[in-house]
Amino acid sequence: MDLSYNKLTDFSYNVEMVWSGCLKQLDLSHNKLDAVSWNICQLAALQKLDLSHNSVKSLPDDDYWKCMNLHDLDLSFNKVFIFHY
Repeated sequence: MDLSYNKLTDFSYNVEMVWSGCLKQLDLSHNKLDAVSWNICQLAALQKLDLSHNSVKSLPDDDYWKCMNLHDLDLSFNKVFIFHY
């Protein structure tokens, strides 16, 4: 799903209820997101997540992530400074 260049400031849609088992790619690049929302972390089938060119400052704790197949996470050109281990 390509939602790049939409000036999104948050992504609080209930996508996990519909696409948790089938959404494999999500492109949220070039928006105005400052955080990775809980519902993105719940997308179990997600393999590629592009959050580049946003304002993301930190990532959720490991406990929130259900994306066991995620192998490509692009956080380039963000303001990430805190990683929760």
